[in-house]
Amino acid sequence: MAASGITPEAALTARLNELLRRARELKHSTSIDPPLQVSTLVGDDEPFLQPPGGDKEVHNLGVESAAKSIFYATLVCFYLNPLLKTSS
Repeated sequence: MAASGITPEAALTARLNELLRRARELKHSTSIDPPLQVSTLVGDDEPFLQPPGGDKEVHNLGVESAAKSIFYATLVCFYLNPLLKTSS
């Protein structure tokens, strides 16, 4: 999954960000229902996430770390956005 010079976590983070971008394009509402199907996010010949090439537990930890990184960045954006608007 990781290209030369890119860590597996960075590659997973990029993939998750790409899937989130596609989801935002497909679903404009913020409600949970109706849920997006995986088949609408990825094509038939495209894996949702690249299968682990080595240790599955290491892969799962990489996915978890990538998801946490995206989640924390999103929280920071939501926290700072109102603060930036009031300080302008």
